[in-house]
Amino acid sequence: MTLRWSDGLLILTLAGTTAQGQTLELCEQLLAPPQGASALSLGRYKAQLVQLQDQLRAIPYPDELLANCHHKVSRALARYSGKVERPLPLISAEAAYLTMTQDNRRTIQINRKACLRQDVEGEQARTLTLSKRSVGRYLFQAADSGCARSVWLAWQNRGGQQADRHLDTILALSHHQARERGYDDVMAWKLDGAFLGSYQQVDRFLSGLNPESAKLPWKRPNTPRYSYVDPHQLALATLEQLAQLFGLSLAPLPGDHWQLWDGRRYLGTLSLAPAERSGYLGLQRNLVNYYPGIGQVHYRNKVRWRGEHLSELAGSITTAFYHLAGHQLENYLGQRQEPDLVSLPRAIGLALGATPAFTSALGKAPEAEPLGFGPGELLRTRLSLAFWHQSNHQPQELARQQQQLFRRYYGVDAPKGWRPLSAYPKLVEQGPMLYGHLLAKKTAMDLVDLWRSDRISGPQLWEEMFVNSNHQAYSPSLARLTQSGN
Repeated sequence: MTLRWSDGLLILTLAGTTAQGQTLELCEQLLAPPQGASALSLGRYKAQLVQLQDQLRAIPYPDELLANCHHKVSRALARYSGKVERPLPLISAEAAYLTMTQDNRRTIQINRKACLRQDVEGEQARTLTLSKRSVGRYLFQAADSGCARSVWLAWQNRGGQQADRHLDTILALSHHQARERGYDDVMAWKLDGAFLGSYQQVDRFLSGLNPESAKLPWKRPNTPRYSYVDPHQLALATLEQLAQLFGLSLAPLPGDHWQLWDGRRYLGTLSLAPAERSGYLGLQRNLVNYYPGIGQVHYRNKVRWRGEHLSELAGSITTAFYHLAGHQLENYLGQRQEPDLVSLPRAIGLALGATPAFTSALGKAPEAEPLGFGPGELLRTRLSLAFWHQSNHQPQELARQQQQLFRRYYGVDAPKGWRPLSAYPKLVEQGPMLYGHLLAKKTAMDLVDLWRSDRISGPQLWEEMFVNSNHQAYSPSLARLTQSGN
């Protein structure tokens, strides 16, 4: 029987309910690689794998066999995408470290009367779970600075001394993996092809960024006032204004759905949906010449908004535009984009949403909050860079650098006993590319400044950063925009 890819979901669903013994057999048939090895046949095969993966992800409650099929599809995509297999000891060390950072079962006892939790009564007031939500709520409500400092320190140190053992293993095995591929160390490997291609360039970039404030990390933040908005109306206005800014057009469909057009090119379908917070969900990836994309923009469903919430919504919408322009096929075989600028499309939306020139035209919208660089993210990023630059893990040297960085960004000495890398998931999840979100934010802020001063137009920004960068490097586009701006 010849299987058509458009029937893949129907076949697998029927197999999962009426003929479960054949599900994996049918899955294997759909995963059979092409006989030829031409670029065209491999491209079509990969597009089919992506479509099947999207279909399987769309099933709300897949059974075990369909989940197994999804796993096989992911492995097939990885095999044809140039993904590097990582050694099992490295995966185990990273998993142990990440488990330590995300263990919400740890608690601390609060004994000082001034430190007791105000939102609960009895013995529970003395116990605090070391979870991000609980600690964040405590720091926001704490009246005593010393109590807040102690809780913050316990949260930072929740990984304990065991973290150094895992970090030592992670660093050593990462260097070994890099040397097996012909690089001197893991920094040289990960920065190969990056916009900032060396440790010296990254260090120079980070050294040139200044924090927006020096408020100590355990002090209650000065959060702006809320504005009361109609969430759906604001989400729709933001979507329409961003489309207009980039020179795109929206054709309405029933039920908060729109077709997105770039001139005469149909990009795909977008929908708006309320959720707890703004975000973007790509339901079907856009593969040019195969099929259009389908995506859903989530908007914050609460009526109270601050400027940061509007920026997050704008970032989600520009991510959707980038997706529908033909991007986000992960690990595309011909991918040449710089790995440290992967978050640039979202950062452009964040920067636009923080610009009064953009938000003032939205009608009733929260006041724009300018983007900046927090002292905490600068300190952690530079400390992470120092970690990955080591030839072997040296906790005492990192502690010395941590003291210098804390004094630079906060103006005071760091708390005694602070172990800043004892529980920091991004250190493993993003590795040496951790600085990338700062680079993308700074680059987006510079581009939006050019737009605000009328030195580049919205359609120029779209053409260069969302179209011409389709699996290509951002560098030429950034150079052309900078030249246009001058």
